[in-house]
Amino acid sequence: MAQGKKKASKKVSRRSVPKKPAWVDGFLADYARSRSVAQAAERSCVTTTEVYEYRKNSEEFDQAMKDVWRTLIYDLEDNAMHRAAHGWDEPVFFKGEVVGSRRVFSTALSIFMLKANMPDKYHLERQVADTSAEEQAKMMRMFLINSAPRALEAVQEGPEERNGIAT
Repeated sequence: MAQGKKKASKKVSRRSVPKKPAWVDGFLADYARSRSVAQAAERSCVTTTEVYEYRKNSEEFDQAMKDVWRTLIYDLEDNAMHRAAHGWDEPVFFKGEVVGSRRVFSTALSIFMLKANMPDKYHLERQVADTSAEEQAKMMRMFLINSAPRALEAVQEGPEERNGIAT
């Protein structure tokens, strides 16, 4: 080689593609089934550390894990939406025996799903921040009228008449 000329070095990607280990396909199937990286790793006879190390070094495996995660989240969302809309049966006990069931609905779950899926309509904090002080006062009055009639009465009575204590 002539002096002054350097041999051209090949650019090596920091994330070189390692050979696919034998456990990968089984792990991904178990991960989708169990919804747990730890359980899938145990069933595949690898450690979670090995799983995450391989994920760091394999874009294909990283994408496959993201795809499984996305599917799990969609399944969870579907389940939550179904429970919010249709409720679920809970057993009714009498003297330690199941005597029937009752349909239960979660108002909190319904509110959460509405806020998550229709934020412009159901995020009160955002609505309040975007409204004038006069509109905020109207919203508060409506809340008190609809949700807490006794609280509205207490506000209208004044501090000296609340709880029967004169101040």
